[in-house]
Amino acid sequence: MFTNIKLEDGSASPFGADVQDDGINFAIPSDNATFVNILLYTQPWSNNPTVIPLIRTDDGVWHRFVRGLANGTLYNLQVGGAYTPSIDGKRFNANKTLIDPWATAVVGDSEYDELGPLALGYDNSNPNDPNRFLVPSRDKSIAPKCVAYRSNFDWQGVTPPRHSWEDTIIYEAHVAGMTGNADIKLGDKRGTYAGFIDRIPHLQKLGITAVEFLPVAEFDPYDREQPDCHLMNCWGYQTTVYGAPHSHYSFYGKLGQQVDEFKLLIRELHRAGIEVILDVVFNHDREGNHEGPTVSLKGLDNEVYFHLENGHPELYVNHTGCGNTLNANQPRVRKLTMDCLRRWVTEYHIDGFRFDLAATFAIDTDQVEKAKTAIIAEMESDPVLASVKLIAEPWSCTSYKMGHMSDKRWWEWNDQYRDTLRRFVKSDTGQVAALEDLLTGSRHLFPTASGRGSINFVTCHDGFSLYDLVAYNNKHNELNGENNRDGADNNLSWNCGWEGDLATAPLGDDRKQQIESLRRQQMKNFITLLMLSEGTPMIRSGDEIAQTTFGNNNIWCQTELNELNWLQMGKSADMLNYFSMIIALRKALRLGIETITEAQNAAILAAKARIEIAKARGLLPEDEDKATAERTATRQRIWHGTTPNDPDTTPGTRFVASEIAPFDGKDSSFNPSVYFASNSYWEPLPVTLPPGKNWQLVVDTSRPAGQDIVSVDNAQSVGPLFIIQPRSTVVMVAKS
Repeated sequence: MFTNIKLEDGSASPFGADVQDDGINFAIPSDNATFVNILLYTQPWSNNPTVIPLIRTDDGVWHRFVRGLANGTLYNLQVGGAYTPSIDGKRFNANKTLIDPWATAVVGDSEYDELGPLALGYDNSNPNDPNRFLVPSRDKSIAPKCVAYRSNFDWQGVTPPRHSWEDTIIYEAHVAGMTGNADIKLGDKRGTYAGFIDRIPHLQKLGITAVEFLPVAEFDPYDREQPDCHLMNCWGYQTTVYGAPHSHYSFYGKLGQQVDEFKLLIRELHRAGIEVILDVVFNHDREGNHEGPTVSLKGLDNEVYFHLENGHPELYVNHTGCGNTLNANQPRVRKLTMDCLRRWVTEYHIDGFRFDLAATFAIDTDQVEKAKTAIIAEMESDPVLASVKLIAEPWSCTSYKMGHMSDKRWWEWNDQYRDTLRRFVKSDTGQVAALEDLLTGSRHLFPTASGRGSINFVTCHDGFSLYDLVAYNNKHNELNGENNRDGADNNLSWNCGWEGDLATAPLGDDRKQQIESLRRQQMKNFITLLMLSEGTPMIRSGDEIAQTTFGNNNIWCQTELNELNWLQMGKSADMLNYFSMIIALRKALRLGIETITEAQNAAILAAKARIEIAKARGLLPEDEDKATAERTATRQRIWHGTTPNDPDTTPGTRFVASEIAPFDGKDSSFNPSVYFASNSYWEPLPVTLPPGKNWQLVVDTSRPAGQDIVSVDNAQSVGPLFIIQPRSTVVMVAKS
């Protein structure tokens, strides 16, 4: 019991539980509630709370300062009001213990009985009644406890690296999966924030500049959305609290210690020069549709936080495939989103965000999609977010906004890049014209100087791993308990002659070796072309050690398949070395920097000449000429075919080649011309190299391991006629 406390009016801001030296201020917004109580607990397992009634302001904020409460106090919410979902969408139920959506930390798990989650806000005593969700439940629920926590973490003067987009190499990682494997000698630190620190040297060796974490905001790992499956939710896309680090990833403790432990990981990544990007899920929450539980937002102000069906407010609009859609542009929802983003930046020093299903941000409060909504504009203009990276997954289940997420700032996951590159490498025809544009930053989507750009990737968490992309023609998701219905069917993959694992294949050793060699060559083709592309590359964790998930392209519920098999490191030393060297080559050659064609350079020079003439005559140039002329024409790109200056983009071709000139005036001794070519045909092709240069071969994916990529110092001269082998990619350099 809490005996030495004193209730005072307190403040209506900030929202959530604000820990002060002499107590805690609670401020909870609920426009339509009839009462809001704070439930105080002495222990995480306690179910006998001290009830603190809050007082309401005219603008719907319930608040109270409780003098005498200490840092680390446990609490929940109790919110009362009407339960009239079919009339106006209200789903208040004072029997349901709620999680504060502004909570700093959470401890404990959701609880279930034989009928399902105890947090159901409706009467589920007859599960076969189709209208059961119109009647409120009377049973009491037990919820995870919120932790009112104030951190005093020591950053030791370490500051965020703040890499430019051009210098960024993103590594998409799963916190628990990175060190969860039982073969890792980390003891109880396996699968935790603290354990991840042990893998920072691996990321440094690889050349990574930014880790993009799958969701680390508090989520329910025991999500029972699929009762016939009974598998753990590993990925974390069912958020319960948007601004609290996931408690199950903590080694040091869950009573607020997870806050400092996550900060510890971020600090050490920053110390190593590696940025931290969070995958955040502000498009839906854990509570699902009308049959889902009442965990937080449903019981706090259901009709405010979610898009409800017009004419049927008891039902939820589902743009996300997860049962509900947050009403992102409603002022309360917008404030929750921005408060959480600002917390991640100011309190945790986060360097950027990848927004899951970001196309839902374009849906306004009237449920009409618009070009620029309030939430998008606020994210772009917010001073706290000004220095961080904004990345959109620019689609949802009902909308596709690739290249049109916004008119500034946002970079976007580029699925067109992924699909075109997959088609080209597996020898589909008709890909070269599109590939040339994608290799130069997808300018049809992200025009030059727009301030926006492409996140290029071949694989990500959602789909085949890189090894499986070259080992399976079809998905094999039977372990997920959905009869292989889940996951994408159109994977654009090729198994190189045998479906799946070669260990038990009824093939001779020579044939097995031939298939495995081709698979690894194709993997190297993918990563080479990715690193040759303008834009920002992203690789999936585990691809660098040829990790397989045995054809499962939807491992959201497969704990072991999400865990990196570090015993594979020795078997895949060649692949890891190749990844490291091709990333280093990209950095050395500055291949992420924008190039221009000869025609573009001519236009720039002409614009500059017009400006000089206009200046001489006392006239001002047109804005478009001025903008064009101010661009720095420092690096040109020339497209070639199998002969110089003769690119072939006809539908039947399977060959692409390009030459990148040195930077003009670059003060560096290492400033070579760069030539690359990729042949996805299954026959060798004779190629005439651009004349006038001593081309030196740095990369040839057709060569044996250890010879397929070499340092520039060890490169050997080739040409002028070069035979490019089947299904291979080459990179050459020549000093100007």
